[in-house]
Amino acid sequence: GYVEGGTVSRYFRGALLGEVVDDSPFGKLKAIAVARAEQDSNAWRIGLRADDVVIAVNDERVEDLDDLRKVTRDNREVWQLKLRRGSRIVTMVAR
Repeated sequence: GYVEGGTVSRYFRGALLGEVVDDSPFGKLKAIAVARAEQDSNAWRIGLRADDVVIAVNDERVEDLDDLRKVTRDNREVWQLKLRRGSRIVTMVAR
């Protein structure tokens, strides 16, 4: 199922996140799917959009929500997201 992103980290507040095995031209990858990203929320501001599939945060692979929690624990900043958006792999630098 999906969880409210704010329960994982304040950076993901406003997103609905779920664990998936993403099957794309880039291979089968355990990753985090974004079902929803509310406009102007924290998640939106760091660059997340609905249907994105998050592969890495701050250069660390995230295969499940526990990984996502670890990467953002201790209020560490989210400064980079690597995700699949449609048919492309995109690296975003959060501002």
